[in-house]
Amino acid sequence: EEYLREDILKETVLNGNVRADLCVYNGATIDAIRETKPRNYLEFTKLQGLLYGANTYNQVKDILKSKACSLTNVPAYREDIFNELRNALSKSGKKDTGLALYIANIVRKGKGQDNAEMISRCLRELGFDQTYIAYITNISFMFTKANGIAFLKRSLALIWYSIKYREQYAHAVNTVG
Repeated sequence: EEYLREDILKETVLNGNVRADLCVYNGATIDAIRETKPRNYLEFTKLQGLLYGANTYNQVKDILKSKACSLTNVPAYREDIFNELRNALSKSGKKDTGLALYIANIVRKGKGQDNAEMISRCLRELGFDQTYIAYITNISFMFTKANGIAFLKRSLALIWYSIKYREQYAHAVNTVG
């Protein structure tokens, strides 16, 4: 798994040596990478989740630019929401009886709008601000972390092959697609 080394990530994606015509990333994805400048795999993984979830990256793009939130702490996966809710419940002295997973799954499936009143009430009681609540309830689809990481590993592997085995990679892309 040499392609998971930090220097491969920097050499390819972070330094802009990935062309938009690679089968791995499109121009909008590369623009998002250059806009947010992920500094490590955690941030790159979060960005991957935001980009491939529906109605997530565009919602947080301005928040990320304003530095009100960073790639490190933005909820990009179902598990991020689950963990934040569990932590908030714990801090408030309440026991989680399944509420955190229930809300995280509602959001992941894009049903936040249908359940906005219940989600808003619960999150306000736990001290979440309105910006966060609006973000959560407007998500149309969200990856689970396992899906996002699997997709990221596949993408980085293809980038690695395109660098280390240029001719074979070009042949495969030109013949198989």
